[in-house]
Amino acid sequence: MKKIILFFCLLIFFSVLFFFLGENYQQKKLERMRNQFFNRNFQISTQRPDEKMRRERGALNFQEGQVVSHDEKTMTLKLENGNQRIVSIDEKTQFLKGEKISPQEIQDGQKVILWGKEISSDIFGANLVFILPSD
Repeated sequence: MKKIILFFCLLIFFSVLFFFLGENYQQKKLERMRNQFFNRNFQISTQRPDEKMRRERGALNFQEGQVVSHDEKTMTLKLENGNQRIVSIDEKTQFLKGEKISPQEIQDGQKVILWGKEISSDIFGANLVFILPSD
């Protein structure tokens, strides 16, 4: 009889222990996944995948720079490293500056962040354009 009671006590103890350990594991796993998502999508990383790999995967990524010139379909962006990048704009591209604005409200010299996809090695297709406040 004592062995049966001891067995059930140990069974209950280990069941409760493994329940809490599993719950703790899932919370940490969720936190890691959340951090990976935010790091991948919202922070500027110094260790970016090379351009060819990003194009092959069709990865959604962003570019940051200063508008050099723009028209209805394209925008030329001067990147932080001094290189220039051509950005393709279409009717699906959204423009935001605290609220939605039209593409005509963009001025040369403004700093922007673009979210979109790499079309080729020298053209970037923008889905979303954030106009940053001027310094």
